[in-house]
Amino acid sequence: MLRSKKLTLFLLLSNAITLATLVVICWYYRVPGKFYRRLVVESRVPGVNESFESNRFYATSRQLFDLYAASNPSDTRPATLVLGDSQVSLVNWNEMLPGFDAVGRGIPGDTVAGLSYRIGDYQDHQPATCVLMIGTNDVLTDRPFIETEAAYRDLVQHSLDMWPNSRIVLVSVPPFSKWVTKAEAKNNRVKQMNVFLSNLAGQSPRTIYTNLHDAIIDADQYLANEMTMDGVHLNAASYSVLRNQLQAIGAN
Repeated sequence: MLRSKKLTLFLLLSNAITLATLVVICWYYRVPGKFYRRLVVESRVPGVNESFESNRFYATSRQLFDLYAASNPSDTRPATLVLGDSQVSLVNWNEMLPGFDAVGRGIPGDTVAGLSYRIGDYQDHQPATCVLMIGTNDVLTDRPFIETEAAYRDLVQHSLDMWPNSRIVLVSVPPFSKWVTKAEAKNNRVKQMNVFLSNLAGQSPRTIYTNLHDAIIDADQYLANEMTMDGVHLNAASYSVLRNQLQAIGAN
């Protein structure tokens, strides 16, 4: 009986030590966060793993933008037009940039190809400045870089041709937090995108590159925890940095 009790106690202690070890390993390698990111957050990012044609937000958002323009004709002639994906749709740009007469037209889940496809919707806007903030979903869905590059070139060239008196601001693609699935590979792709955008902006006197990326990273080159709400989307602290950058561009 005594031997049986000792064996039971030994097994309990062994299991407790094993469990504690697993907890420490999971905490150290951020396993719970990675599972949460994969199963909950990424599954809720609108449009992820969809082409822009099948993005359920795409057609409805375009229809709503037309409705806004019909209801408020002043929206068709903003001084500042901000175009992009959910990073744009999260923000009330007229309040974010007071005095800039800003209008935002962001569609959750949109890609560079999707924005390039709909850029003609805004031909009548003729903004003094158009801000392009797009590319996160191209990285999330592993679109071939050559396709994204070609779509971005078309997007910028179409914008320059369509608005001959406008400046086009290219916002760097934001990084991902270190606990996002395959964050290192994603951030390498982001860096590649941003080198391309910086070079692209240098090809016209009317295009400007603003480097939000380097202002919101941590010491390990990931999106800083205090700058994001879920590892992908920006929070108010990041938008404050972007606002300052855009205000500085607008003042020049």
